[in-house]
Amino acid sequence: MVSEVALTFCSFLAVASGASLQPATHFVDLSHQHHLGPNSIAKAVAAAAAAAGGGSVSVDVSSTLLGDSGMSQVLDNLAEQKGGDSIRMNIVARTNHLTSSGATFIFNKLHDMSRPKNSTEMKDNDGDDEQSTSATVESCPVYVEILDISLNALSGDVDDRKGHRALTKSLQLLIEGGRCP
Repeated sequence: MVSEVALTFCSFLAVASGASLQPATHFVDLSHQHHLGPNSIAKAVAAAAAAAGGGSVSVDVSSTLLGDSGMSQVLDNLAEQKGGDSIRMNIVARTNHLTSSGATFIFNKLHDMSRPKNSTEMKDNDGDDEQSTSATVESCPVYVEILDISLNALSGDVDDRKGHRALTKSLQLLIEGGRCP
């Protein structure tokens, strides 16, 4: 019950701030395409994000039977996007058999995608015995502006207090960090 209230609150925040949202420049409708499989759907979503070129993309993957693992594939592929202009994503993933543990993963992944990452690279200096090191700070160019995971089995097992607590904590981290879609 607490998880549903928190999820409703997060949805309310997305709708309440909708006045500042701009319409998507690209729209990909993969709803009811469950015959494609999670891997193909994840690749199609990543390709749509790459093709946006700094714009916004609205993707509908409702009723594709992605489940927890398929939705994690979608977010993993989006997180692998490199550099370039920022891409705003609107993702609709209704009725995909997502559970509270899957939603927890989604919220944690969205939080991780918004944090900059440090990376270092070692380079040889044209045959010299010395190496140079360069450090960069990279951030994922994809920002999920709207996420609709309604009509999924987020409440799951009523007695699963640990799962509900994890979901609530991950949603709280996402909201408190100012990263709620």
